Amino acid sequence: MNKKKMIVIGIVCFVALWIIAGVTDFALVYNFKRPICSIIVEPTYDDGGSGHYVGLGYSFDIEGNFVTEDGHRGVTSYRGYILGKEVCRGFWEEMLTEDDKNKLIYGDDLLNFEDNEISINQENGEKLDNTANDDIVISEPPTLTVASWKESIKALKGTSSWQYDNGDGTITAINSDSVHPLEVKKRMPILNLVPSPLSSVDPLLATFHWDVMPDTVLVRCWSEKNWENIDAKSEEVEITKGNENFTIELNYENYIYEVIANWNSSDKYSGTVRYSFCTIKCDEHSQPIE
Repeated sequence: MNKKKMIVIGIVCFVALWIIAGVTDFALVYNFKRPICSIIVEPTYDDGGSGHYVGLGYSFDIEGNFVTEDGHRGVTSYRGYILGKEVCRGFWEEMLTEDDKNKLIYGDDLLNFEDNEISINQENGEKLDNTANDDIVISEPPTLTVASWKESIKALKGTSSWQYDNGDGTITAINSDSVHPLEVKKRMPILNLVPSPLSSVDPLLATFHWDVMPDTVLVRCWSEKNWENIDAKSEEVEITKGNENFTIELNYENYIYEVIANWNSSDKYSGTVRYSFCTIKCDEHSQPIE
């Protein structure tokens, strides 16, 4: 076999292996499992799985549930890229029915509180009142959803400190560290600021939703010119607290926001969690970023 044929065969084998590796990893991540042919180069949480994965010509940004024994254990959200361009994304929670979500949050034994004359109305989307929250054990930091009039996104979880009662006289503590929000531009969830055609709708209002509302919330922000500058001074954002959510008014420019939420009123769980997201200004002629 001459040298030219050997080179061709080598190239063909390399391309075949590359395709197999890419297809395998994308199939695994699409099914919310950890990729096996790419390596993690930028861990975002100390949980053994969340972070930035790099393969040959492709990569993933992954958040997961890799350390708890309850509920789904694996990838919970992902973004996939080929040659740096985002080609797919997904959230495991979107695949669940409302009944499944409530089972994960409240547990099978907490879906009906007839003894206390408290119940969850799944059909009408009614939530538990605060008296029920005293009996709930939240075993991991809650997810934050940020919603505007046009769309909603899941904020990126950052540094967090969480603990919960095991029911046997012991407490489990979970602590995870993360980099500064201004250092995660490539993985930052984007909320598009889309003008509203309705005069009655304020396109700059954003609401924060959790499965269980925190007791206190602090919000700060930075202009996009401060990306990568972790020493930049932040601006504090005014917050309005409602019965089931918190609301802020966004700047009509490209900004990075950090939300610091604290839970301290329950005997069953407590903690402080940091979240972040960014905004992109869209005028009437531009298209939102998908």
